[in-house]
Amino acid sequence: MMQQINLYQPMFRHERRVFSAKAMLACAGIMIVGLSLLYGYGRWQVGLLADEVEGLSAQAETARQTLAGLEQRLPKRAESKLLLAELARLDKELGEKRRAVAVLSGGAVGQRRGFSAYFEGLARQRVEGLWLRNIEISQGGKALSLRGSALRPELVPVLVERLAREAVFTGIRFHTLELERGQGDSVVFDFMLSTVKAEG
Repeated sequence: MMQQINLYQPMFRHERRVFSAKAMLACAGIMIVGLSLLYGYGRWQVGLLADEVEGLSAQAETARQTLAGLEQRLPKRAESKLLLAELARLDKELGEKRRAVAVLSGGAVGQRRGFSAYFEGLARQRVEGLWLRNIEISQGGKALSLRGSALRPELVPVLVERLAREAVFTGIRFHTLELERGQGDSVVFDFMLSTVKAEG
């Protein structure tokens, strides 16, 4: 008699279990041991830090007591009248300077851009045969007076025309022009241009 056995049926196959109870128990044991080690290391570090904090607290308390003892032994410093007077003087000076800055910033006493723009404009608009001897800026830049000499009298209007091209001289009107021949038989003409009207 012949009997056939089917070895492919599931009941005859040997099954390998990956997550068996033993394997899971071993993994859980390893994790517990690892966590215990980490916890122990953390506790050890916290203990060290606690000891360090205790030591620092003791040092701070010692320093506090030393400072209190020094404060009791040393006399209190009296306020210096000289230093107080100097402080009051400096406060007053600072207040005056702040007021001056506020006045200058507001433009109440003239323009804020300074006077160098006038000189730059005069330097750019040079006229051959004419030279300036005196430049006077007053009233916070509102009054301008130019004194100089020219080889020919018609060079003075050329200068005025060229200055009109400069932005800094925009709106400036010269009210006074004085032109006279130099002393003796000089071929030089002296002139004066001013934004201030001449009296009389």
